[in-house]
Amino acid sequence: MPVDDIRAIEAEVQLLREGSSSTELLKALEKLFRLEYRSDPILAETHAREIINTASDSDLKADEALGYRLLGVSFWARGEYVEALSAYTESTRIYISIGDELGVASVANNTGGIYLEQGLLDMALERILYALRLKEKHGDISSTACPYLNIGNIYRRLANYRQALVCYRQALSVWQKAEDEANIAGCYTNMGLVHAKVNALGRAMKYHQKALSIREEMGDLRGQAIALGNIAGVQQMQGESKKALTSYRRSLEIQQRIGDSVDTARSMAYTGQLLTEMGRLEEAEQELTAALELSRELGTKDLEANCHDSLSSLYEIKGDLRSALNSSRERYRLIEEYMGERSRDRLSRLQALFQISHREDSDNPSI
Repeated sequence: MPVDDIRAIEAEVQLLREGSSSTELLKALEKLFRLEYRSDPILAETHAREIINTASDSDLKADEALGYRLLGVSFWARGEYVEALSAYTESTRIYISIGDELGVASVANNTGGIYLEQGLLDMALERILYALRLKEKHGDISSTACPYLNIGNIYRRLANYRQALVCYRQALSVWQKAEDEANIAGCYTNMGLVHAKVNALGRAMKYHQKALSIREEMGDLRGQAIALGNIAGVQQMQGESKKALTSYRRSLEIQQRIGDSVDTARSMAYTGQLLTEMGRLEEAEQELTAALELSRELGTKDLEANCHDSLSSLYEIKGDLRSALNSSRERYRLIEEYMGERSRDRLSRLQALFQISHREDSDNPSI
């Protein structure tokens, strides 16, 4: 979104603050939040809090619940999961009190997204499927795209790439009809990740470049950082180490600038892995150790496990076998915590429970 457009909406908000229409002010604040939370989640938090306070003063419960949901989004964008989940809990409480099941569904999907980032796949699956069930109950097919995207992410994490693509294409078709550029870019990102997993690197790069182009047009800094990191990953797989390192560092610079802690930790980890491959072991250890410490603070168990795995490999190269063994043990302990049998069992029942198969294409998607 061009800066001039944001300034125009800010001017509109200022005028509405001086007026008497709480409803119009709330709409303008929500619009401003949605334009800014990807590039400046700290500023977006102030808009969410103003929505909460304005709605509370006017006894507009639905808007107050929305404000808490947006507050959760602003925390989530900065990797502050505890604060995000607390805001989502309050949003859910208000939505339940007014009987708004679609509101409850939206919060449940967001909560599932946080659990997914933390590697808590069982809890993520429960929340996302609950959201999907409520949306389908109310015939709100247009908003099922978000749950399908998240379900696709779970499938991707468990290496079921064909089913992941089915879910991503289901979500993409909805968002293309709605001309929702931000979420279209999100689908391209995830489709690129799937193709990279099966070593279809040309297709992967095409999807990531499409995503980057959209994010740049939108002025979405967080999205640009993610796209650059994904492009770096493909460049690394293609053996273009110097280009990959440049892309990772561009991504990391943006993430640190906007305060995106989770993706900062990921970029540090990926940079450390690349530096290890390049033989720059001291730099690699610094990056991986920093990523490990940050992932512990954030509670992202899957990322913490990956950091231990990378450090174990690095220590083995350096000949420090005791440290390599300790890191490997920590990795497996963490994996046991977040990848229990219950998650796998529930995922295997996914199609039967929610009949995703009747929405699939007649032919299996090609990868």
